[in-house]
Amino acid sequence: MKKSLFGLAAASIIALSATAHAAPKEVRIGTEAAYAPFEFVDPSGKIVGFEVELGDAICAAAELKCVWSNVPFDALIPQLMEKKIDGIMSSMSITEKRQKSIDFTSKYFQVPNAFVAKKGTTIELTKEALKGKKVGVQSGTTNADYLKKYFDGAVEIVRYQTQEEVNMDLVNGRLDAMVVDSVIGTEWFKTEQGKNFALASPMLKDPVFGSGVGVGLRKGDAELKGAFEKGVAKVLADGTAQKLSQKWFGVDIYK
Repeated sequence: MKKSLFGLAAASIIALSATAHAAPKEVRIGTEAAYAPFEFVDPSGKIVGFEVELGDAICAAAELKCVWSNVPFDALIPQLMEKKIDGIMSSMSITEKRQKSIDFTSKYFQVPNAFVAKKGTTIELTKEALKGKKVGVQSGTTNADYLKKYFDGAVEIVRYQTQEEVNMDLVNGRLDAMVVDSVIGTEWFKTEQGKNFALASPMLKDPVFGSGVGVGLRKGDAELKGAFEKGVAKVLADGTAQKLSQKWFGVDIYK
């Protein structure tokens, strides 16, 4: 009898120990890796960038193992709903429109948006000033929503699948301007391709841009949301997010 009790106790201790040291839950994260320096594919084929490194830190703090998948931006929400991925970290703003379909964690960063055009260009934010202009934007983004809301019918809104395609047509003179995250624009200006361009408007402030970027999740996935909320709170509180901002942008976007 004593032997049996001892065996049961030992088995319980082993089981508890195994549980305590269980491997983190694997979570599939979708991102469009064509939005440098937030998320992009490096020469070795690895998905890297500010948001990827920040996402890995959030996952570690949440005791999750995140595996990244490269997904077109306008396919991210459909793939989440179809359970092909478990979460979205792709500079996706928290908006009322998106919240009708999916849930979000608290924001983990927020940057303003602006028009970009050739150096020396000043853009007035009126239909009259922009009438007849061709303005490029990535499809499915809040930038596209902003243009449609305020300039539909006055400007020719040209939508693209990726930001890289928008940049290319602006460089080649097929566009007069584009609307983009100001940090994306500022980093692009440092490249050979973007050196002749600059921010051409005041920073755009409007509810259409949402309340910041959060982890996109399926509605009702309370356990995973709770884990991610814990991770987001930790990286914002312990300085990890701020350090990564300095590393990737040379400035603290959290100030």
